[in-house]
Amino acid sequence: MFTLKFEEINNFFKMYFKLLFPIGKGELILQNIEINDEKDFGIELKADIGNSKVVPISLLSGGEKALVSIAFLFAVFSTNYSPFYVFDEIDASLMI
Repeated sequence: MFTLKFEEINNFFKMYFKLLFPIGKGELILQNIEINDEKDFGIELKADIGNSKVVPISLLSGGEKALVSIAFLFAVFSTNYSPFYVFDEIDASLMI
């Protein structure tokens, strides 16, 4: 069930990312992580905003981070419908 939902969110993320960055490409990647001999999963968010340079999300500007965050949140919310949403500090999900 997790894999199906992850793929659905990833497809929505790609769609919203393309709307916000027409020449860019965004993708969610599922990673296997091993910490202290325990297996776990992680999700890597790849975002190429189309400026011919692939940079980590931490090096994007505040506005670019906010738009990537909006694409991710809209992708998640597209799979889990609600009558309304309230956004406050939408880019906080990408702050490290």
